[in-house]
Amino acid sequence: MPLPKKKDKNSCYPLSNTSYKKKPTKYKKKETRVCPTCQKKTRHLGYRKKNIESSHGTLRLSRLYHECGPCSLLEHPAEAILGLVNYTVGFRFLAVRAGSRGSYEEAKEDLKVWRGLDVSHETIRMLCHQEAPKVQQFVEQSAEVPKDFIAAKGNVEILMDATKVNTLLGWRDAKIGIFSKRLLGQSVDLSYWDKRNRSMLPDVNSCAAFAAIEEKELFQKRVNHFRYLLRVGSTGDISALGDGAEWIWNIIREVFGNVRECLDIYHALEHLSNTGKVLYKEGTAEYERRREETKRELLASGFEKIEKRLDEWDVTLSDDRKREAVRKLRNDLSGHSERLGYRERLGEGRVIGSGQVEGACKSMIGLCYWGWGAQAERCSVEGGQA
Repeated sequence: MPLPKKKDKNSCYPLSNTSYKKKPTKYKKKETRVCPTCQKKTRHLGYRKKNIESSHGTLRLSRLYHECGPCSLLEHPAEAILGLVNYTVGFRFLAVRAGSRGSYEEAKEDLKVWRGLDVSHETIRMLCHQEAPKVQQFVEQSAEVPKDFIAAKGNVEILMDATKVNTLLGWRDAKIGIFSKRLLGQSVDLSYWDKRNRSMLPDVNSCAAFAAIEEKELFQKRVNHFRYLLRVGSTGDISALGDGAEWIWNIIREVFGNVRECLDIYHALEHLSNTGKVLYKEGTAEYERRREETKRELLASGFEKIEKRLDEWDVTLSDDRKREAVRKLRNDLSGHSERLGYRERLGEGRVIGSGQVEGACKSMIGLCYWGWGAQAERCSVEGGQA
């Protein structure tokens, strides 16, 4: 049975069934863009979803997707306009700040505690590498960076050291330099050389640190740049501290000229201890007694009394192994005889150790690159500034 025809509410006549058929709509062509490379129209592929990591968590967005056939390029127009990259500025800031405080694994835990963000240590490492050139450019060009250092009170201390890092080109030396300013402390006796607290030896008032994986010549230019940036070398009292590496003292002489040089006391004592282990059995009463004697002689007179003791050993010792140990100690200390003025520095309230740069090598560079076995790209440490 056929269905009854409906009536128009405003008419008594039934409507035709054909009036209920949907009228065909004109097809509206999707808007396309012009490829910036070949200037030809791209193909509209609809909308695609994308996850963006932010400081508040993961953002899930949907944006337009285009394809250029001749160029084989895929394009999301909204990304360039809105800056829709994989990581927001706030997320990058948090990751780099956490990564610069210690190891990348510790940074991963910090981000989880700070903001509840679950980020891998490899992602933090990648972001630190990407931001390093920007930090380097800012430090080298900004006039704000050296203001605090220039205004700080105290005598200038220059420290340098190097540590091994595993790079894509193999194991390399990551060199680090620190400029700091510290007021003179209290004059102390030799017996207090390793017992000074902050009331006796003030902490640094300001410091600037930098690091790079590069050869000595390039690092020397970097040191000279920071000397000029921080206005160091024209006036004031300058001390340079480091271990026995020759490249350190070559840079000091080339860049700063005649300054007060000091060999790190712990490196000097290590040389004495290594020789004592060969001459006397380690752990014996004789070894302990000789170690304390040579330590006092080194602190009191530098190389003078140590040299006399070495001369005595050359005459009395007949064992070839022991004579070789004495010869090595002479070579290690004789080249630094002018850098062993520990008695004078303690009397003036100055530091005699380079623990500040040693700690930076171990805690900052060592944990980030060596401790985790990561292969650092060449630019990863070059941009390291503080």
